[in-house]
Amino acid sequence: MADQARTAITELRELVRGIRPPVLQDAGLVAALETQLASLPVDVRLESRGASGRRWPPTVEAAAYFMVKEAVTNAVKHAPGATLTIVLASAEEDLAVEVRDDGPGVGESAHTGRGLTGLRDRVESLGGVFTVEQGAGGGRVQARIPGREVARR
Repeated sequence: MADQARTAITELRELVRGIRPPVLQDAGLVAALETQLASLPVDVRLESRGASGRRWPPTVEAAAYFMVKEAVTNAVKHAPGATLTIVLASAEEDLAVEVRDDGPGVGESAHTGRGLTGLRDRVESLGGVFTVEQGAGGGRVQARIPGREVARR
């Protein structure tokens, strides 16, 4: 099981570095996440609240996809055995994304990692809001990303 977790973490990190899987482009965010999460050696629940079959601009879907991948990678690494819940919700035009785990928590150092910092930058560059909460009852990474393209400065 430890080898499977290491393999999953490696694969997730490669994806976070920018390789967009074809299923994301072809079938959308929910299908892409279902495909990737199915192979994880942990209990993962994916909830779609109005997001199934919905498409957002490619930059929005990519930001959400990589956010989920990095948050799941962190949870597998820092909260082995935890149950993960991913919620994708269509919030008017926006996409709301939440990844939470019921693990023991890892402290403030987890908030400053390069992966989460890069995701915060990506979400905020699209005009979105990104938050990380960590405590004894688990962790939560959330984003609300505008569902339209935002002009770059």
